[in-house]
Amino acid sequence: MNAQINATKFTQFRQEVYQNFSRLEDASMDLIDALCSTPNARSVPELSLSAHYHREHSSIYKTIEKSKTMRVPLHSLASSLIPSPRKRLFWLFALDATPQKRQFARSLRDRGYIYYPNPVGRNKPISIGHEYSTVAVLPERRENLSRSWVIPIAGRRVRSDEDKELVGAEQLNAILDDEKQPWHEELVVEVGDSRYSKAEYLHAVHKIQPNLVSVVKVRGNRKLYNFIAPPGENPPNRPKFRGEPFKLDDPSTHRPPDARAEFEVEKKKGKVYKIV
Repeated sequence: MNAQINATKFTQFRQEVYQNFSRLEDASMDLIDALCSTPNARSVPELSLSAHYHREHSSIYKTIEKSKTMRVPLHSLASSLIPSPRKRLFWLFALDATPQKRQFARSLRDRGYIYYPNPVGRNKPISIGHEYSTVAVLPERRENLSRSWVIPIAGRRVRSDEDKELVGAEQLNAILDDEKQPWHEELVVEVGDSRYSKAEYLHAVHKIQPNLVSVVKVRGNRKLYNFIAPPGENPPNRPKFRGEPFKLDDPSTHRPPDARAEFEVEKKKGKVYKIV
């Protein structure tokens, strides 16, 4: 029965995606099927060789160009199928920017330098290509679901003249501002790596989203600042606009914690880590 219900939901979702394209609906769905069935394709023309792409080989570029315009954003289509949190008291989102190397595609527009780790010693971790910003929902863990399963709901290429973190802020704000979505005006927690700890990104999202909590990494050599002293404690001359420095790699600058938490985390192989 569950398999039949899921098959019905999937069929309805495909129909909604089909109706969301403003042009070349059939060809666009064929292209999506080709992408899903040929994950190891090394080029766009190779997708046209898929048994699910029932078109002439030369039409695939026209399909890509004409199918860009959609009636509603992707998150509006997917939100009805995303289960609401039960154990958590919040929705959990993740942001990331993924580099795509295209160092040999000399005719590709808007290529730029991207961060890309190089396994060869002493080589700089850079390459040439594009970067893509993605926002995904992290659903609660359930049986028969992989722990790494996520639901991408927004993605676009970052132009070479754009800030990838601010592109992510633009995407996240658009998703959270949508009044038709189940997470609108509910508590949302976002997680990200250290690139999303910079002030410009945090200001871009938190000045608009009062129900958003950001949990992001911070580099170990960062210098932060304590809260500024109350106005009455400042000297009579130039007022302070920030407190004393707080260097993460210098314990002598650390202030006593306001609260302390301790818990254990068990990894896949059974090893237990104590987090303080």
